[in-house]
Amino acid sequence: MHVSESHTSDTLLLSQALAGDNEALRRLYERYNKRLTLYAYRMLSAHEEATDVAQDVWARVIEQRATPQTVSHVAGYLFTIARHLCFDRLRARRDSIEIGKLPEDLHPIAESNERSHLEDIVVLALERLTPEDRELLVMHTYLGYGYDEIAVMQSKSPEAVWTKASRARAKLREIVRSLAEREGVPITRDTISKNR
Repeated sequence: MHVSESHTSDTLLLSQALAGDNEALRRLYERYNKRLTLYAYRMLSAHEEATDVAQDVWARVIEQRATPQTVSHVAGYLFTIARHLCFDRLRARRDSIEIGKLPEDLHPIAESNERSHLEDIVVLALERLTPEDRELLVMHTYLGYGYDEIAVMQSKSPEAVWTKASRARAKLREIVRSLAEREGVPITRDTISKNR
């Protein structure tokens, strides 16, 4: 299926879902739920919260049935809802204790599979970026969206998104280098780009 056909199909499905068609909603859910969950996980670093955010996105879509609207870019619409929900949760975290201040045995387990020490450093570095920078890198690196697609979703110019992404990658590299140096983990330029 060509990209514009997929876009048109998604637009039609969302229109139908907002009009009350549960089958159209189910098809959109199948297309986007994994990506929404991954996005939320990379933004929040918590599986349970990521699942909650994805569920909340679909709840919001259902709530929109009361006041249907025309949406021209479905991915942008869904990820904007997810973005607001993630940022709300990140703001709420500021009022609670930082994980770094908790004893290590009280830290939540983010993933069940083992990561290398360097991968842990990259994940920690990603968490230290601003939410906006983290979001941009997550959408591009983990979800595979191109900068032009992200620009459409965020109603920004591709040049502005590319510039912001370039600065975010530079910040990430700087944080990774600093953390790796502090931990005594040797890194090379290739190592950083492989683990982004």
